[in-house]
Amino acid sequence: MTPISQPRARAYSTCTQEKLDSFANILRAEVTIQGGVKRTTCKYLPFLSNLVGVLIYFKNEFQQFTGSFKKRGARNAILQWMHQQQNDTTTTPPKSPSVIAARAGNHAQVLAYHG
Repeated sequence: MTPISQPRARAYSTCTQEKLDSFANILRAEVTIQGGVKRTTCKYLPFLSNLVGVLIYFKNEFQQFTGSFKKRGARNAILQWMHQQQNDTTTTPPKSPSVIAARAGNHAQVLAYHG
């Protein structure tokens, strides 16, 4: 078996306003969810990296309390929604904000935990 050379990280030099806006949203979300999610590790996977020729890391989101990778997005969505409700002067905010999940999977677990 011929050894595969070490994969290289790809550098992307195209920077559009859309990408900058997306990155700004990520940074805002990071600040918003602080204190409510565990900072998890990333594990480098050399076998898969060599197999496909790019660096691959596994994000250990199963370490979150709910075991769900959706925890960050759900917490961010709930907090954003609550912030909008508090700042919306056109409607009367509910006395107790409520969130309903239509399914019972990972997302619903996280909504129940944070909601």
